[in-house]
Amino acid sequence: MQGRRLALLALVGLLALGALLLAGRPETGGPPQPHLLYPGLEKRINDTALIRVQTPERSFTIGRRDGHWTVDAVHGYAADGSTVRRLLITLVRMRAMEAKTRDPERHARLGVEDPGQPGANSVGLTVEDGSGGILADLIVGERRPSPGRPGNDEGYVRAKGDPQAWLVRPWPRVERDPMRWIDRRIADIPAADIREIEIRHPDGDTLHLLRGPGDEAHFRLQDLAPGETPAAPAVLDAPSHFLENLRLNEVMPESAAPAAMAGATRVLLRTRSGLEVRCRILEQEDRHLLAIEAAAGSTPAASGEAAAGADDPAAAAEALNRRTRGWVYVIPAYKAAAVLKRRADLLQPPAAAEGQGD
Repeated sequence: MQGRRLALLALVGLLALGALLLAGRPETGGPPQPHLLYPGLEKRINDTALIRVQTPERSFTIGRRDGHWTVDAVHGYAADGSTVRRLLITLVRMRAMEAKTRDPERHARLGVEDPGQPGANSVGLTVEDGSGGILADLIVGERRPSPGRPGNDEGYVRAKGDPQAWLVRPWPRVERDPMRWIDRRIADIPAADIREIEIRHPDGDTLHLLRGPGDEAHFRLQDLAPGETPAAPAVLDAPSHFLENLRLNEVMPESAAPAAMAGATRVLLRTRSGLEVRCRILEQEDRHLLAIEAAAGSTPAASGEAAAGADDPAAAAEALNRRTRGWVYVIPAYKAAAVLKRRADLLQPPAAAEGQGD
């Protein structure tokens, strides 16, 4: 009797242990494990030829032509390649971390409602190859910051036509404004590389600045008349900063620019290496318009003045012209003000000059 009781207790114990082991195993229909939302995309991502963006306000495309990305909604202007690459890499790495709602009534809470609906906060994103094949087709919803993972935020997405919403990581940032996709760089030539500046205003006011000898020398105002005293060195040097990190606010085809550009102020900046950058700058109401072109100068820099390892001026001119040819830019007011100097701006007032002479 005692043996039967012990055997029964042992059987109960085994059944309990089995129940615990079974409870610890994932069920076949349990929650899905984190997985790539687009498995195999890394093998095809370089085939991307078109990116479609859809919002309630607008739809536009970023397309690749002859190896360069352009934005159709901004007159076909060049896209920022780093913005495109960052998005495509995110799509390759994107993992579905957690299944969220399948209820269409709840999609708006996550920002994954139909992007065609008025007032929707979602963004439709379609990535196609050169034959129109779909590489990715999804609706991008709200971002959810991930503490401790800077640059690797989470957020919500769902595939178009599928009600299932997902929490994904990393979350693909898709800019809603086409201007946020373009390459805003116009030029970036350090002030230290500029050796000569000529500014000619339509009314005939002209000034000529030439850098003095030596690497750290300031600019000197040329053709001073008797009694004229130049302004402080920092004032004379200011125009040389014009081409440093010069970025656009807006862009338009040259054919769409106002006819008044023909009468714009003309600025010539020569570098130590012999590059000549010619600008036309027009102040029109509250905008400053710029047309810019470059060439290898016919007047070389003074002997020993060109910086060591300086760029070939012909190659530098071609690179700048490739970006700017046929375009007119709206530039920040402070940039225009740095170079639209008049002769009087670069001279000390007579009273101050007399005081210095005492």
